[in-house]
Amino acid sequence: MVSVTQRVYQVHQPPGGHLSPTRFSIKHFQDGRSVSNLVEMPQLTGLVVDYLTRMQLTGDPIRAFEISISGAMASGWDDRIFEILDKVAGLDDQSIENAFNAVQYDAYARSDWHELPREISVSKDSIDMTRVMVERSVEFFNKNGPVIDVGFTFGDGYTNVVTAGDGDFLTDDTIWDLKVSRGPLTKEQTLQILVYYILACNSSLEKFRNVSRIGVFNPF
Repeated sequence: MVSVTQRVYQVHQPPGGHLSPTRFSIKHFQDGRSVSNLVEMPQLTGLVVDYLTRMQLTGDPIRAFEISISGAMASGWDDRIFEILDKVAGLDDQSIENAFNAVQYDAYARSDWHELPREISVSKDSIDMTRVMVERSVEFFNKNGPVIDVGFTFGDGYTNVVTAGDGDFLTDDTIWDLKVSRGPLTKEQTLQILVYYILACNSSLEKFRNVSRIGVFNPF
């Protein structure tokens, strides 16, 4: 019994992958702004960009940081996570830095940790780059939406093997995964979103009825 993310790294794939990254049509977007290769804390940055984008699109920080909240509550840090999220109000410097502190609790949702995370200080450059990527993501989904759900699960679509996993963004006919990466798509990433599509097809939830496409957006 594993999550989608765990499962894609357990499966042996042919050299090109079960769903080759070359099968995806690539579109490049330019906004005249650049993001440095030297991104601080890349794993946390990806989560922050994802969750702040969700918050900007839904106006709901509790929904956007749901996994962070779940992790903090599981480890007994309920008061701390809500204290942090109270200071996440938008895309100002303080909000972005507090978002970095909030997403540390995601790991607690997946493991039995209880030690309070260290407080993170984020450089001005990283804050500015994060803001650019969130603004790019919001613009993309506003143009390719509307987004009808974020951080969604698949109801009865799971199997005896894959028992957990949540998608990033859902529009009327497309499941979107957000990846913050300088590199190209990998076969593990394409398999991950393919599994999301299969789970959606096997789910009885009404919101997946029109899903016929999958896509990846990278704001880097």
